[in-house]
Amino acid sequence: MGWLAATGPDHETAVSGEAEFVALHAPDLVRLSSAHTEIIPLRITVAEGYHLQANPAAYPYLVPTRLDMEPAGAIEVGRPIYPAGNPYQLEGSPDTLLVYDGAFDVKLPLRAVAHARPGRYTLRGTLTYQRCDHRTCFRPVSEPVALTVYLTE
Repeated sequence: MGWLAATGPDHETAVSGEAEFVALHAPDLVRLSSAHTEIIPLRITVAEGYHLQANPAAYPYLVPTRLDMEPAGAIEVGRPIYPAGNPYQLEGSPDTLLVYDGAFDVKLPLRAVAHARPGRYTLRGTLTYQRCDHRTCFRPVSEPVALTVYLTE
């Protein structure tokens, strides 16, 4: 299982095992300066005909899309900001789900601590999601993610 790398320029790598369904796109370059917070948009695309459970999911038994990133050295990671889900009804189901489809952004707050050393830092984490088609929701998937951040003075 490889890393879902998220580095520029406009880098796109498909999630291993799910390559035909989900991809993550990072900005061209992620730069932070010491003692400063940036909100980094990470674009997730979902193949046509598929959906991911939103965060929060419509029901507790569904697994919401979740990005969990660990801090790295002088880079602190805030709580991701998820978009609102779109209502969707599976064929033959009376329940309305909240889903993401097409392309959507998860915004990741990053902060460099004061007096941090300039340089390159790699944040690692996981992207967890539950994919559905028009009739079925599949088993949840958790894939590793890496994001390279350049800290300037």
